[in-house]
Amino acid sequence: MKVYTKNGDKGMTSLIGGKKIEKDDIRVEVYGTVDELNSYIGLCYHYLKEDSDKEALRKIQVKLFDIGAELSSPNYKRIKNITKEDDIEELERLVDYYTDKIEKINDHFTFIKRDADVDSVLPILENEENIRLALLEYNDFRIEKDERRKCELLILLLKYMENNENTFKHNNLYKTLTKYANKFDIRHGDKKQLEVQSVEDRIYILDTCFKLILHIIRDKSIKERTKIIDNKYFFKND
Repeated sequence: MKVYTKNGDKGMTSLIGGKKIEKDDIRVEVYGTVDELNSYIGLCYHYLKEDSDKEALRKIQVKLFDIGAELSSPNYKRIKNITKEDDIEELERLVDYYTDKIEKINDHFTFIKRDADVDSVLPILENEENIRLALLEYNDFRIEKDERRKCELLILLLKYMENNENTFKHNNLYKTLTKYANKFDIRHGDKKQLEVQSVEDRIYILDTCFKLILHIIRDKSIKERTKIIDNKYFFKND
């Protein structure tokens, strides 16, 4: 069987029953999107391990094929397996079930966006597990606009730096960090606070403090490494 006719179609396609419509018709766009969704579900099915999860996706795929048939038929009432209210209720039940399941899983995972600055600092803090976790969580997609949680994480990081103040206090950026933390009421707020004009500005200030912390920690590590090299290869020869 050949998959081509050599006749051309002049930008038209046939629906069930033979009616011709243009290929950029919204109907074609919709059932093409349904087919695309079905292919993604098939890919997900391939990676599933639980038979119950596979069966749920298989039923959805079958129903999507039925919907595709409805969409490609001008007289969908002639289609045997049309979508009914029961199908919608079953899908909503699955949505509720898996949403609850995902929320329980999310309690144990952090969904982060990769950050080269964070990646460079984590090895330096190999013995500070709580600080490493705080650095990772700060880049969690779910708290991107969560001012309260970001502030809590910064307080934890600032406490770590205060406990190791002798390590960081000679860095000019550390002075800038403590100024921001005090003036913008992140930690040890000054009596004369600076008023932040918007939530967006507040988030920007918090994110800047986070970047300062990363830079200060990394800067200290770099200075320690250069000191080792200098002592071994330069000062020895002076």
